[in-house]
This record gives sequence, structure tokens and C-alpha cells, in this order.
Amino acid sequence: MSLWSIIFIIMILPFARVPCRFCDLGVIEDLSMFWVQLSCSKFIICSTITIDIAYIIQSICAVAVTKYIAALERSILDNLTVVIVWIASTMIGWEQFNYMEMYGFIVVLIGGVMFSLNYGTTKTNYTVISE
Repeated sequence: MSLWSIIFIIMILPFARVPCRFCDLGVIEDLSMFWVQLSCSKFIICSTITIDIAYIIQSICAVAVTKYIAALERSILDNLTVVIVWIASTMIGWEQFNYMEMYGFIVVLIGGVMFSLNYGTTKTNYTVISE
């Protein structure tokens, strides 16, 4: 996430009160409620900071991987993160196993691999970009 995207989110998020008739508060995002909950709970503060740090590390690793392989292969590798989280949450019992999700995910992966093979991104010799 770049500095510009953070500034954009900070400017737009207070106005992004999308109505939702199924939500408890009537809106999808409620920034004022976020600040109230954040100020009342040290656990939420710690988890928010931990998630931010994990996202920063993932972004740095993604940029480092893109130096050596194409962005398409990197996006396929990013899908492995989803698989790991899905397997872990299913094993813990947070969600139930659904065969349709697995089949849909396999279709997405096969589509990415087929696109990669058709356009020759895996056959290209990549050079390391020196900084």
C-alpha cells in the first residue's frame, strides 16, 4: 500500500457510509464506531497493529518476488496465502468445508496457469533488477 492510497483512504472513508439493510448499524462501514471500539480495547489495538505489520511484510515480500518472476506468477503465489488461511480456518473450525469453494478456487488457479503458459511468461528469462 502506497502513501497515496493511504491518504486516499483517509480522505474517502469518512464519507463511505454505504447503507446496508442487513447490517446491525444500517451501514457497512462506520468509522466513528471504529474509533470508539479502538479506544476501548487494547486487544483491538494490538490486532490492528499486527495486521498492519503483516500486510507491510507481505507487500515487501511480494515486491521482492516480483523482481525475480513475473507479476502473474506472483499473483498465483498470492493465492497460496488464501489456501493456507482457508485450510487453517477449516481445521480450527471457524468455517465449514464447502466443495464449491474448492472447485471455484481450482478453476481460478487453472485459469491463471493457462494464461501464464499461453503468453510465455514462464518461459522468459528474467534478469534481476539492481537497485
